[in-house]
This record gives sequence, C-alpha cells and structure tokens, in this order.
Amino acid sequence: RKTAVARAFLYQEKGDFIVNDKPISEYFPTEKDTLKWSKPFHLIGVSHPNSQFRATIKVKGSSKQSQLGAVLLALSKA
Repeated sequence: RKTAVARAFLYQEKGDFIVNDKPISEYFPTEKDTLKWSKPFHLIGVSHPNSQFRATIKVKGSSKQSQLGAVLLALSKA
C-alpha cells in the first residue's frame, strides 16, 4: 500500500461506488481491478455489490495500484 490512504463510507442501500467523485469503474477501469475491489463482497456471499450497497470512497497518495490496495482494505474494514 505504501503511502496510499483510503476512507470508505459503506451504506446498505442500492447505489453506486464513487471514488474521488468518479464511478469506481471509471477510476479503476480494468477487469482485474474490478475483481480485486469486489473480493470482500464475494467473501460474505454478495455477488453484485451495487445491488445491495453504495459507497463513497476518498483515496490519495502513491500509484493507482497502491490506491486500489488501500480501497480494498478500506472496504474490507467497512
């Protein structure tokens, strides 16, 4: 994660995942990235996170891949 820091606010209602005022699919566009950030939801049995949750995530510092790791950790904790 190096110096990347993420804060995630997770809400139990249908909606979008917003990262730094952009949809998460725009901020992390590849299929590999999508699989990574949705992994915590798969572990609890939710196959489509957008259908049950919405989140607002602020992330800063380091590279995109480090930011993705920080987002993954923040979502796991939330």
